[in-house]
Amino acid sequence: MKVYASIHVGSFGISLKVFEIVKGKRVRQIDEKRRRMDLSQDILLHDKLSREHLLEIIDTLRDMKETILSYKADDFDVYAGFALQSASNAQTLIDQAALATGMQIQILDNSRQRFIVYKALCSMEHFSELVSELTVIVDAGGSGVQLTLFSDGKLLHTQHVYLGATNIWDNLRKIRQSADSREALLKMLYAEIESFADTFLGEQIPKRLIIINNPIVSIKRARLEKKEGFFSKKEYLKILKKTMKENTYYVSDEVTGEDVGDVRLSFVLLYRALIARIPADEIYVPSLSLHEGMVCEYAYEKRLMAVPRDFDEDIFSSSWAIAAHYNRYPQNLETLKRLSEQLFDAIRKRHGLSERSRLLLSVAAILNDCGKYISLANEAKCTYTIITSSEILGLSEKEREMIALICYFFKEGTGSYEECSGSLTREEYFSVVKLAAIMSLAASLDLNHMSSFDALRFRYNDRDELSVTIDTQDSLAMEKGIFSERAAAFEDVFAIRPVLRTQRIRGNNG
Repeated sequence: MKVYASIHVGSFGISLKVFEIVKGKRVRQIDEKRRRMDLSQDILLHDKLSREHLLEIIDTLRDMKETILSYKADDFDVYAGFALQSASNAQTLIDQAALATGMQIQILDNSRQRFIVYKALCSMEHFSELVSELTVIVDAGGSGVQLTLFSDGKLLHTQHVYLGATNIWDNLRKIRQSADSREALLKMLYAEIESFADTFLGEQIPKRLIIINNPIVSIKRARLEKKEGFFSKKEYLKILKKTMKENTYYVSDEVTGEDVGDVRLSFVLLYRALIARIPADEIYVPSLSLHEGMVCEYAYEKRLMAVPRDFDEDIFSSSWAIAAHYNRYPQNLETLKRLSEQLFDAIRKRHGLSERSRLLLSVAAILNDCGKYISLANEAKCTYTIITSSEILGLSEKEREMIALICYFFKEGTGSYEECSGSLTREEYFSVVKLAAIMSLAASLDLNHMSSFDALRFRYNDRDELSVTIDTQDSLAMEKGIFSERAAAFEDVFAIRPVLRTQRIRGNNG
């Protein structure tokens, strides 16, 4: 048995949950502490955390550490939500918290935060059934809302929309909370959601909405009366409309469990706009938050629980969906992906790259020419922009940057480290260079996208030579010329000399 503690510094306060993990059996929450702090309004109005809140956060962390020690927890993590990333003094908080408490705060980027919560959702027994039909997952918070689309059990698209509770609150503050103003704001929210729905849903209507981090107290109360939190569209809208008519709009935060002052109406408006544009037949409101995601992630990494879903397959299905969105050709991309993976595996003893790097290479092969949809002349730049702007659940922002650079170097040649030093370490940069070199050499073997060979074999020997043997009926004159050029660049990166050999096979005269 393990005891794990999770601390979340969120938009509206700090919370602690302590879990007991019995290997291979269950996770059980054994304690919880919360402290209300409206950090999101600090950042919205002043671009930084106030001195009072900085000190309050540190005091709260100190108290929570005492609780963790009292349980003799085996491990703990302290995560700050995506919203704190934009605070100008976020680094001051990290530094002072470490000095005062010895606790290291990790600020999550949006992609990582949403993925952690997604892991908790996947751990639910009936998750596969929930996403077996067209489904949209809604993960709302102070800084924005994440909309994720599933179809036939496959993860297709995920998009972050800056429609968080704090942003909505700011608009309410500016236009005042009159009935007419609320209706005007509803129309604005509807228009923002319309962009997602038009792009990824078209005329399709999802079977259900799954709403994560639901903060509306009336929904929480109703959930207790419902079987596992399922509502019809009619039932859910009825609760929202009733809440809108009340003089006090009771809304509580997933982090604090308390009323959220001036942002109390924001979530009600957001969910009304969502259901108006994405009128799913069924609404499912699970009881989970970032904390449940944190303990699931810990349990998976420590092999205390079986991973319930192939997250790499989610990454691939999303990548193929993006490629299809930009009208690329799956057969050509699949060939490049397969050849790149085979080459990666063949020189595994010499490239020093991880299995995660192999995944990045595969995704780069799938997405490498999506920029052609926008511009043939500026394909590389457009591809780079599409990849860095397209969220893929399971990949961090840093990993998307690396994939985008693999594709850019593949098309335009390797750039200098100085050009990338603002976003990558030297180690990450050289990993990108290696992966781009692998994909470039692999691409030279299928220039006409006809796969005009029956078999291809890579064999690395101890003489620092990579033998590439192709069984073919064709001369492959063009491939040999381009291969020779790219082999020189490959040798510069790996100090391995690729040698292309063709083995003639007889055509089928029958």
